[in-house]
Amino acid sequence: MIFGWDASDYDHERGMRAEHLHAASADGVGFFTHKATEQTPKTVFASRHFGEKITAAREAGIPFLGAYAVVRTGVAPTEQAATAVEFVRTHAPFLLEAPDGFRGFFWQVDLEHWDYDKVEAELGEAMATELEQLTGHRAVLYAPRWAYGDGLPGDRPLWNSDYRGSGDPAHFRDQWDRVAVHDANQGFAAMSGREPHILQYASDAVIGGQHTCDANVFRGTLDDFADMITMRA
Repeated sequence: MIFGWDASDYDHERGMRAEHLHAASADGVGFFTHKATEQTPKTVFASRHFGEKITAAREAGIPFLGAYAVVRTGVAPTEQAATAVEFVRTHAPFLLEAPDGFRGFFWQVDLEHWDYDKVEAELGEAMATELEQLTGHRAVLYAPRWAYGDGLPGDRPLWNSDYRGSGDPAHFRDQWDRVAVHDANQGFAAMSGREPHILQYASDAVIGGQHTCDANVFRGTLDDFADMITMRA
């Protein structure tokens, strides 16, 4: 079992610094992703702290690193993917090169139903495919069951979110123990024809001493994770 942390500039605003990533690595966090871009017809959001946080995660020895792009309606997935790739090449080029200091890089496509934008599932799949074609790196689709149910196309790895059973804010391992022991969470139940590979099970966890973090779990080994993010011919 591998635990993971997905972050954004909000985590920096809450106080996350390099020392938190080092502490998280020492506590067994095996994968870390950070928001990179979000593109709408009117603007492009570009994370201010992506480069420094991903670099700190590599220096901390976290094995698997990812960049996530939020897919939105109104801009072609090809354009959104190109924006994300260029951003990563500019701010963390080592991610797209042969791994040095970490085991592998992957994309996280953030597909959600926002109050202001009910993004269709096909857009997320299209963007994930485009990212893979542009870079040769696997894309995992973050798409919660509550939003898309069995309506996701394709067969790529899924990343679900379900916080039931995690309880009050606590260390990420303690929150997972609540979920696992009490079986209060069906986050790994099959959706769209396959079981999710990753589950975000809390949004208020303590990771590396940092509070109010998104905690995730992958039910497998480091080798299993590497296999999940390996592109197939």
